[in-house]
Amino acid sequence: MRLVTPLVCFASLLLILACGGGTDLSGTDFSSPSFVVPSSSLSAPWTDMGIPVEKGNVMWSDDSVVTIMYDSGSAKDHGDRFYKHFADSGWTSTVDTQEGENRAILFEKDGATASIAIGGMVGGVNVSIALDTSGASPEATP
Repeated sequence: MRLVTPLVCFASLLLILACGGGTDLSGTDFSSPSFVVPSSSLSAPWTDMGIPVEKGNVMWSDDSVVTIMYDSGSAKDHGDRFYKHFADSGWTSTVDTQEGENRAILFEKDGATASIAIGGMVGGVNVSIALDTSGASPEATP
């Protein structure tokens, strides 16, 4: 059962990446090689966690999921940066797998699970994080 929750979170995160964040792109000129998608603001708990979003475009942020697009850097560099941030913040990595430009990392801390998906794509890198605090005690929730 303990493995089921992280796997469900991870599968959900992959579904989010596959389906997109739901931003209305009607009227966007896709013929331009550098079209800009409207940004969201970083929200709690991500602001409290201090996740490294500098030079990133926050596409979606709520209390359980954040998606950030970067138009520079490699998927490896962003993956390594997020891995280091979570590890340095006391999270323990339980899964870390990479396939080409895509990387999936699961972290646990005090009963909470963070599922991180990093994907290289044309024109940038997408980082999505899903946070499951259902197993965390209230005082341990980030």
